Amino acid sequence: MIVGHEDNLKQLKQWLNQGQLPQSLLVCGLKGIGKSLVVEELILQNFCQKISSSSLQNTPCHSCPSCLQIKSKQHPDVLWIAPQEKESDDGVVKTSAIKIEQIRQIQDVLQRYALGSKQFIVIENADEMTLQACNALLKSLEEPKKDCYFILTTSNSQRLLITIRSRCFKLVFKSLSASEIKSIFTQNGDFLETSEQEIERWIQMGGGSVDSVTKALQQQARIEPFWQILKTQDTIPFYKKVQIAGELAKNKEELPFIFMMLKAKLKHEFFANDSQADKSFYRDYLNRIDDAERSFERHLKPEFILETLLL
Repeated sequence: MIVGHEDNLKQLKQWLNQGQLPQSLLVCGLKGIGKSLVVEELILQNFCQKISSSSLQNTPCHSCPSCLQIKSKQHPDVLWIAPQEKESDDGVVKTSAIKIEQIRQIQDVLQRYALGSKQFIVIENADEMTLQACNALLKSLEEPKKDCYFILTTSNSQRLLITIRSRCFKLVFKSLSASEIKSIFTQNGDFLETSEQEIERWIQMGGGSVDSVTKALQQQARIEPFWQILKTQDTIPFYKKVQIAGELAKNKEELPFIFMMLKAKLKHEFFANDSQADKSFYRDYLNRIDDAERSFERHLKPEFILETLLL
């Protein structure tokens, strides 16, 4: 279900119905705010067999054969390209870049006779393309096939080649409001055992992104042992500190987010405490995490950075 972005979706449907949809569209906005859901809804709008007129009030049925094919990424007139995810032996899911072999699939679509009136190429997280993949895509964007539409989604458009950006019409999606994020998680039942104050803190930490709030909920259990050690330094054996630091360091990509979560918890404790000694402790640790972030940017070993934080 799409929450928010009513204006963006209305604009896209209007372009589609009036035959004015840009052939190359760059959809920009934070990760985890529903960009791909809106893109899917647009494509459903085009192919749904139960929409009989071009009225903006008509919405896809999500149940006809065409809708089901699109939702399962099996429709012959729609190609979906995205970074591939792979789970490592330690259970950490890692994302690879979009490679040139994936972009070459576009030629198969372009050479194929369309079953419907339009074809769509959707590249999700397009900023994850390799340079080779970007250059291969450029060839298709420079000579677009009639009635074939490219839609690229990105949370960091500056990482895309300027030659790609210049060939796309840019549509910016706003971050979700706190009430919109809350409604999504409440409907999913994710906050059933969470206090109202805690909910507000997670949403604030998410910065308008469902993905960030989800990460915060998932990482909470992982950082809790680290947080307890941080608060009770003198009572934890050294080997235990090293063990917990090693566990957190396994997923290097998540470290910036973990630092952000620790800082949010420290700030909360800082303002919730009246004791000057406690405030001094939390202020000192905030500075230490700032140092840890700088060390991470200099590519120091994650295990070393986390162990240093706990000593």
